Amino acid sequence: MPNCRLWVAENRTCKDATESAQDQRLAETLLTNRDRDRWNRYRPLEKKRQFLSSRLVIRDVLNCEFGTNSANLFVDTMESGRPMLVDSRGRRVASISLSHTGNMTTIALSDIRYDLGIDIETVQQMNARAFGLSFINRFEYDQLRKEALTEDPNAMLAIWTLKEAFWKALGGPQDTALGDIVIEYRNAILNTDVACMTCKGKPLATQFFGHGYSFPGELRNYSSLNVPESEISAFVGCVVLVDTEAR
Repeated sequence: MPNCRLWVAENRTCKDATESAQDQRLAETLLTNRDRDRWNRYRPLEKKRQFLSSRLVIRDVLNCEFGTNSANLFVDTMESGRPMLVDSRGRRVASISLSHTGNMTTIALSDIRYDLGIDIETVQQMNARAFGLSFINRFEYDQLRKEALTEDPNAMLAIWTLKEAFWKALGGPQDTALGDIVIEYRNAILNTDVACMTCKGKPLATQFFGHGYSFPGELRNYSSLNVPESEISAFVGCVVLVDTEAR
């Protein structure tokens, strides 16, 4: 994908045993006031730990991407929940998107010209038909059924990650539901069907990634990642890049 970097992290450390240890880790994240308020609003302890872990991963990624300049960079969150990478003056320096599931965190970075969306999900047992009907419209269902995709849980999971990633790339618009994002499977590529789209942007590139994941058939825009000694047996994710200048 043009000008796009993907980072995948797995937190294999033990859960914080004391509140003081959690406070120390919180200080290391350099949260903005808005994100600190967001962290304080989380009630389940697991959610607080997940949010904290993702922000620590972001800090490590920024160190790798920007070196010593990373100390002056911060991840802030818009009212819609969309993350922004800004400098100490509040100016955007890059596009960023993140997703987490369990102890996995993924981060995508790109130039500010592009809007990014990323989603990651663990592979799990599910009722493919019931799951698909919650976010696939009737037009899609009829088309995907011809490709024998509607009965396969791995296919449904890939479609879910694509829709979530594209929705994030659009900025998480409240007037756009996942059912409004139309998917097509053509020439062994899973992508949005731009001819049917009524959303505010069209994807420039879509890329799937995963570990221990198998799509039912060929998926040309998928890359398998080598994650040694992973505690998660299988996961799949998707990155969508939207060119804002082409809207």
